[in-house]
Amino acid sequence: MTYTIYYGTLVHSLSLTELEIVKNGVLVVDNEKGVIVQVEKDVNDLDDYLETSLYQNAQVHKLGDEQFLVPGFVDTHAHAPQYMFAGSGMDLQLLEWLESHVFPCESAFKDVEHATTAYTKVIKRFLLNGTTTCSWFATIHLGACKKLVDIIEDLGQRAYIGKVNMDQNSPDYYIESTESSLDDTRAFIEYVQEKKNHLVTPVVTPRFAITCSTELMQGLGQLANDYNVPIQTHLCENHDEIDFSCSLFKDSKDYTSIYDDHQLLTERSYMAHCVHMTDEEITVLADRKTGVAHCANSNFSLHSGVCDVRRFLDKGVKVGLGTDVAGGFSPS
Repeated sequence: MTYTIYYGTLVHSLSLTELEIVKNGVLVVDNEKGVIVQVEKDVNDLDDYLETSLYQNAQVHKLGDEQFLVPGFVDTHAHAPQYMFAGSGMDLQLLEWLESHVFPCESAFKDVEHATTAYTKVIKRFLLNGTTTCSWFATIHLGACKKLVDIIEDLGQRAYIGKVNMDQNSPDYYIESTESSLDDTRAFIEYVQEKKNHLVTPVVTPRFAITCSTELMQGLGQLANDYNVPIQTHLCENHDEIDFSCSLFKDSKDYTSIYDDHQLLTERSYMAHCVHMTDEEITVLADRKTGVAHCANSNFSLHSGVCDVRRFLDKGVKVGLGTDVAGGFSPS
């Protein structure tokens, strides 16, 4: 076995309210397994530590006085194909922005060669920014989705990856049938799981209620249950989105109930944005143990609104941060 030792200042969070700063810390990495195997605090004499440890032959990397190590960043919500136009189209709100920028961009990913070039760029960029874990939306195209998985696996990022589902209220050039959407989702899940790589996880990914029929959402909920995989989608991002969604599913009490009525809210589900939520809807998320991906940059850039995260934390809802590229212009 070969090891690398990092010596210097280590910074990490113990909880939402506690930050630990470790001076003269030793962090030992098993290079073959790619995992941290030991952490020591307050090691004032590194040479003495090495002489009495099991790692005398380790490669040592000493951090400078102004350097420190932090855990890799976790991005709970990003759209891999949209990196192609990140930073543009900020003059529109959500639904118009999807029609003008997102759907034309994503439709091009039916070309696997194009997808290979684009996905390689975005994964490398996110890793360069320190994002070692990301939850990705891809597109509706099975071939390109598989390619994204291969690229992520090759580059070594931990990732949750979703083949997007859309069988209604979508452009003619970028839509799937209900049957093909479910069949391709099943094939995608099996493709990822057959790799037996604990760093990559398939995620059931209905784009949002507007583009998914009842039959599709019911089928996706069943797939998530059958294969024991997470679920990700968008929720209550924009007022027009909320109104349109509720007009399509009149039997549901509110937007959150649409997903709940289709068995898409579980302890392995996480909803992006959640800007405009009633107290009752937040309680539903808490009861289902469903998490929230908070995308502050995107919420401002697309003029969606301000998400009061404290309302969720006060009710015990899990909250993570997401860039929502390209709704958010920054990949970090």
